[in-house]
Amino acid sequence: MKQFDNVRAHKPEGIEERKAYIVGGGIAGLAAAVFLIDDCYVPGENITIYDQLPVFGGSMDAAKIGEGQYTDRGERELEPYMECLWYLCNKVPSLYTPGRTITEETVDVNKEDRIDAKARLLVNRGQLWEGANKFKMSPKFSRKMMDMIAMPEQKLDGMSIE
Repeated sequence: MKQFDNVRAHKPEGIEERKAYIVGGGIAGLAAAVFLIDDCYVPGENITIYDQLPVFGGSMDAAKIGEGQYTDRGERELEPYMECLWYLCNKVPSLYTPGRTITEETVDVNKEDRIDAKARLLVNRGQLWEGANKFKMSPKFSRKMMDMIAMPEQKLDGMSIE
């Protein structure tokens, strides 16, 4: 299929006059807008996104915490296997560096500022938990977790975490 990787549809006649309204400013709504612009030739100014929150991004929203520094509410770590997200980010140009995408900026930041995911296992007001490298679920609780995942929703009513 490599020969078809860069094949795009023809620009629809009159697309400049069309309007798009997207409900939800989470990753799905934002992705819809990107694909409407890049694949369907809809002008960005003709797309309106509605969301109940004052910020877009859903669980991937971001807040400016310093000059050129952002953090996201969900503190998601972007992993290499998130191919659909990276494909989407490759379509979005950088606001700061002409000719670069947000994927390229993200890769640069991740090279400069390494993240140690074990830091999520903190105790005593920010101390790394001594068992962070040995954190494993017992086979008994792994089975219970699998049973719960497979359980019909009706059976979960009234159940507590204990």
